[in-house]
Amino acid sequence: RATLDGDYVRALELTKKVAEMYPDDVRAYWRLGIMYSDRGQYDDAVATLKRALRLDKNFAPAYNNLGYIYRSLGEYKLAEKVFKTYIKLIPDEANPYDSMADLYMKMGRFDDAIADYKIAVEKNPDFAVSQRKIGTSYAFKGLYDDARANYRLAYEMEATNNGRIEDL
Repeated sequence: RATLDGDYVRALELTKKVAEMYPDDVRAYWRLGIMYSDRGQYDDAVATLKRALRLDKNFAPAYNNLGYIYRSLGEYKLAEKVFKTYIKLIPDEANPYDSMADLYMKMGRFDDAIADYKIAVEKNPDFAVSQRKIGTSYAFKGLYDDARANYRLAYEMEATNNGRIEDL
């Protein structure tokens, strides 16, 4: 409720309390790590997510969050390693490939990004966000006709008007 009310200080206090009450609950530390990350407290976020992973080394969502933190910090090799683990844990899901591709796009490795975004779309044909990002990758490469073609595909895949507007 504190989060919904915009009282993020209280929400963080309560989430810390939950983690203290349930020190063996991976989800409590994962959630706390996300809260630290959302506040820009990256050192605390990394430490907390690592604690979650000590509780369950196969808890895939924590790898996703940790990878994005490392990406934000410019720690690209660490981010890539973490995202590779995320992919290994749930190889049949689209999001791990989308996350890796986001890292590659940030690094300017547009061909690698396109390849992983395509895998994400293959894994989940309704994952229009990855299709849109294929278009963005082509735009960054200066291949505007390819970019437009992929934005059109994303538009056709979209389930919401907001998504369609973004594709336009």
